[in-house]
Amino acid sequence: MTKDILTREKIKQDYNHNSFRDTIPLIIIPTVLLLPIVGLIVAILSFEKNNDMIGYLLVCFLGLFLILLLLLVAALCIASFIKARKNYRTIENDEFEVISDRLIDTEEKRVGSRSRLGEPYALEFSSYGNYAIPSGENYSSSEQYAMSDQGVFCNAKVGDTFYLVVDKNRRILLAYSTKFFELQE
Repeated sequence: MTKDILTREKIKQDYNHNSFRDTIPLIIIPTVLLLPIVGLIVAILSFEKNNDMIGYLLVCFLGLFLILLLLLVAALCIASFIKARKNYRTIENDEFEVISDRLIDTEEKRVGSRSRLGEPYALEFSSYGNYAIPSGENYSSSEQYAMSDQGVFCNAKVGDTFYLVVDKNRRILLAYSTKFFELQE
């Protein structure tokens, strides 16, 4: 089996492919939550015009609840965006290391046919800890070994060696199996 050559440019390409996909929910979720708020504002104006005080108070209470929910979701989205932006800068500014580490465990976070989280598969490494395999296509820069998150998980065996892309805080940003890739320094 021939191995793909792993370069810093391919790492950047793979990370950019994954980071764009991760920002899509940051746009969709607040937009979807804005629709009920607009509906409540219309209802408030309607109840106020008809002098229906109980309906007006009920809609105001629900509106306040939805606004607080929107603020919470917005805060989580902003925090997620800041984290994604920080990781993006780390990759773009070449402020990462590629190290080798041994896989010591795998975890499938599925209940039935549905995943509990957005990233249903995780790998645990001996020195650098857990890595949640990004959902969707991984190794997108490789013509031969581009595969889904499930493909990465199924090909990972305890004891395998991986190239880990880590930031200065020792967080794993990407993981490449040495079965498929050879690092070019």
